[in-house]
Amino acid sequence: MIEFITLYDIFYNNPKFWTNLGWWIQIIGGSGTFVTLFVFWLQLRYDRKKKKKDELQRIHKSCNAILKEIDDHKNAFNNLEPSEHFRDIQGIKYGNRVLNTNVYDSILHSGLFTHFESKTQNSLSNLYNRINQRNKMLDYLHRYRDIFFFYDNSIYRERLWIKKERIYAKDINILENEIKDLIERVEILIKTELP
Repeated sequence: MIEFITLYDIFYNNPKFWTNLGWWIQIIGGSGTFVTLFVFWLQLRYDRKKKKKDELQRIHKSCNAILKEIDDHKNAFNNLEPSEHFRDIQGIKYGNRVLNTNVYDSILHSGLFTHFESKTQNSLSNLYNRINQRNKMLDYLHRYRDIFFFYDNSIYRERLWIKKERIYAKDINILENEIKDLIERVEILIKTELP
């Protein structure tokens, strides 16, 4: 019982103890708050760095994918010999193959397109607008050809078809020349965009 009274006197009746204890409680509480805020700040900093790193990786992958697609387009125009994929209509050569735009569409709709510089964005847009125009013309030409020869497959119809196809071949040839020029420019611009 004596020990209890002594402890009671020391802790409860001693104002100096409570003043010192309050001071220690404030120090512990303040340092706890500081540690909590510091850990929170470190977590935010880590998250920002990770997000930026992930974004740079996505941009890098997108640039590589678009370069691969552009390289595929470039290869489509290398062989200009008349074959299944190339036609020669009275001296006008044009590719008969529809060019793929999946990578560009994916980058455009994912929002990564906005990370490119405006010059690169304009060049890419111009290139793929020309590719889409060319693809639509080829699609129209194929459908029109099927309808044109539906009832009659004579030599006269074949000659008439060549005259009509020549009009489209000129436009497709012009688009292909523009696409070739734009491919060279875009390839250089995309390589500068690589992080």
